[in-house]
Amino acid sequence: MKMLAVSLTLCTVLAISQAIPINPTMSWDKGRCYHETMNCSNLIGSFCPKCDDNGNFLPRQCSGSTGYCWCVDIMTGKKIPNTTTPPDTPPVNCSEWL
Repeated sequence: MKMLAVSLTLCTVLAISQAIPINPTMSWDKGRCYHETMNCSNLIGSFCPKCDDNGNFLPRQCSGSTGYCWCVDIMTGKKIPNTTTPPDTPPVNCSEWL
């Protein structure tokens, strides 16, 4: 019985410790896009999303290295299928997908 109590206590402590953010001083009220830009690489050709003032994704994202643009879900940043346009072509109206 004592072994069961110790095991349950250990499992509870591990579960709680996994729920604590890695950096508890980082505020998540700035939006997901804002936090993704914190992990952007400075390497040439790498993509870094563009955010609005609330920290959400701008509806149209473009790659500076390729010139391709696409629409995304402003909350998740996930690419919306069939919205990618190559360079030198009129972009899709991303507001249709909001």
